[in-house]
Amino acid sequence: MSPPSKKVKETSSRRSSLVWKFYTLPEDATVPEVKCPECKRGIKYYGSTSTLLYHLEHVHSEEYKRLKHSEADSETATLKSSEDAEKMLGRAFCTGLIPFRFSENTEFRQFLKLKPENFIVPSATKIRRVVKSLSQAHVERLKKEFIGIQKYTLCTDGYTDLRRGFNFYSLHISHINKDFERKMNFCGIRALKRGDNVSIGETLCLMLRDVGLQFSQCSTLASDAATPLVLLAEIHNLDRIHCGCHCLNLIIVDFAELREVRNIQKRVENFASHLARSKTDKALLQAMSISRGITTSIPLPLPATRWGGLHILFNQYLEHYESAVNLTELQKFLVKKEEIVKINMMRDLLKPIHTGILRVRLLSINRKFKQILQLERDTSFSSEIIPTLRFVRSSVRKINSKYTTNLLECIDKRLDGCLLNDRLLCTMLIDHRYGYADNWVQPRSWAEIEKMITNYCEKDPTSGLLTPTPSSSHIDDIDQFLESSLVAQTQTDRLESEILRYKAFLDSNRPTYQNPLIFWEGNCKNFPKLATVAQQLLSSPASSSVSERTFSRCTDFLRQTKRNRAKIETLNELLTVNELTRLEKADENQESHEINHSSDEESSDDDMYLDMVDDEINAEYPVGEGPPTHAREVKQE
Repeated sequence: MSPPSKKVKETSSRRSSLVWKFYTLPEDATVPEVKCPECKRGIKYYGSTSTLLYHLEHVHSEEYKRLKHSEADSETATLKSSEDAEKMLGRAFCTGLIPFRFSENTEFRQFLKLKPENFIVPSATKIRRVVKSLSQAHVERLKKEFIGIQKYTLCTDGYTDLRRGFNFYSLHISHINKDFERKMNFCGIRALKRGDNVSIGETLCLMLRDVGLQFSQCSTLASDAATPLVLLAEIHNLDRIHCGCHCLNLIIVDFAELREVRNIQKRVENFASHLARSKTDKALLQAMSISRGITTSIPLPLPATRWGGLHILFNQYLEHYESAVNLTELQKFLVKKEEIVKINMMRDLLKPIHTGILRVRLLSINRKFKQILQLERDTSFSSEIIPTLRFVRSSVRKINSKYTTNLLECIDKRLDGCLLNDRLLCTMLIDHRYGYADNWVQPRSWAEIEKMITNYCEKDPTSGLLTPTPSSSHIDDIDQFLESSLVAQTQTDRLESEILRYKAFLDSNRPTYQNPLIFWEGNCKNFPKLATVAQQLLSSPASSSVSERTFSRCTDFLRQTKRNRAKIETLNELLTVNELTRLEKADENQESHEINHSSDEESSDDDMYLDMVDDEINAEYPVGEGPPTHAREVKQE
C-alpha cells in the first residue's frame, strides 16, 4: 500500500510547483526529460523540477517573471476572497435573522467541507423537498427497527398554543432490543381537532401505523396525569406510568394550595410580572445585583407547566431582594421581615423536591457529581420514581419548619398513589438496585409483588413466558386436559424457581453497577423468564420529559416571527430530521455505549450513594420499629 500513497504525494507536490504552469505535466514521474514548449528542447527531469525551474528562470526570464507575479496576485485574491466571504456570511446572518452560534453548527461546517466545486445553492422549495425526503428516510428506518417488537412503552403529551391555534400531540416509542439496549425514538407529531381521549387515540393510531406498529402491541403509557390520557390508558387496558417529574411538581402544586403559601406566591409573582413588563426596572435590578456579585437569573413569570417553578421563583426573589431594596421603582414590591423569613423557609423546604426533579446529587465520598435519581433523563427508569419520593420525604422530614408537616402530607399523598401502581412495584423488583431491599415498598411486601410478577407473566402470552391454560371448549379429551395442566404447572414452577434464585442472588451478592440493563444482559441466561419480563418493564423511563423537550424545540421554532404560520406537517418534518441527526451523531460517537457501560469505580460510587439513601430512609423508623434496611455490599476502593 505504501508505493501508491507515495506516488499520490509526489503527484500532488509536482502539481503545486510553479514550473507546471509553463511545462506540460507528464503522467509518469519517471520520464527522463520534459520538452520545453517555447524552444522545444528536452530538459532533464527524472521526477525533479530543479532543472526545469533553472531553464525557465534563465532562458525564459520574462515568462518566469510573469508567472511569479500571477502567483502572487492569485494568493492575494484568495485572501481577499476569504475576507469577502466572511463579510457576506455576516450579512446573511443579519438579513436572515440567524443566531450567530449557527456558525458553530456541526452540520453547517460539514456542509462547507462537502460543498462541490460547482455547487448551485438550492431554492427554498428544493430545501423543503430535501427535508421531507430526510424525514421519510427516518420513518423508514424506524419501520425496520420496530420489526418484531411485541411490547413497547408509548410516551406522549400534548402541546397547545391558543394564539397560533396549535393543538397537537407528540409520540415517542421506548423499547429494549435483544442486546438489552433501550431505544427512545421520536415518531412524529400530529394535530388534533379536540383534546378528548377518542381524538388522541385516533391520532396515536395513525402515527403508530406510519412506523409499522399497532396499539395492541403497546404495554405501557408514560405521561402526565391529564384526564384524557388516563382514560385512554384505561380504555386500551394499558399500564400507566405517571411521569415522575410531574408527580414531584404536583407535590409543590398541592403545597401551594395552602392559604399562607398562596398569599406569598402571589406577592412574588406580582414582582416577577412587573419586571417582565418594565425593561428599565429589570435592567436596573440586574445591574445592581451584578455589582453585588449576584449571578442568579432575574425573577420573571414562569409558566404553570414549569417543573419546580415555585422553588425557582422564591429563590430568585430572595437572591435579588437586597438589590430591590435600593431601587425606588421597586419599593412597592417589598415585604415585611417576617414574610422574608417565611419565603426562606418555603424555599428551603421545596429544595429537595426541585432537586429530585432535575439536579445531580453531590457525593461527599469523593466530591464528584453523579447523576443518580435524575428523573428527567432519557436514561432514567420508572423503578426510580418511588425511591426518589422516599428520598425527598426523608430530606424534607429533617428540615425544621412550621410547614414541614404540610409538605410531608403532600408527599405522602403522591407516594401512596405510586405504591398502588403494580407496574412500578414490579419494575422495582426486577431492578437489581431495589429488588428485595427493605423499606423501599413499605407498607407493601416483596412477597406480594412476587405474585404480581407471576400474574404479569401469565397475562402475556406473546412474550413466550407462560402459556395460558386452554379453555374447556378447546379440549377434546381428558389426556389433553391433563397434559395442558401439567405444562402450565411446570412453567409456573420454573418461574417461581427463578424468582427464588434471583432473590438469593441479590441477598448474597448484589451487583454494584448502576444500570439494570447491564445486569440483565449478563444474567439473561441464568434467569431467562425474568429477563423477558425485564425487557418489557424496564422499557419505561421515569418521566415523559422527552415530550417536553420536543415542545421546547417547537417553541424555539415557532417563536420566530417569520415562521409563526408554519404548518404542523412542516414542524413534524423539521423535528423528525432533527431526531435523525441526533441518532446519527449518537451512532458516530457511541455515546449510548459509554453511558450504558460505566466504569467499575463510578458504579461503586453510585452504589454507595444508594447506601446513603437507605440509611436516610431507615432513619424514619424509631429504633426497634419497622424493618431494618437492606445491608448493601459496597466494593472497597
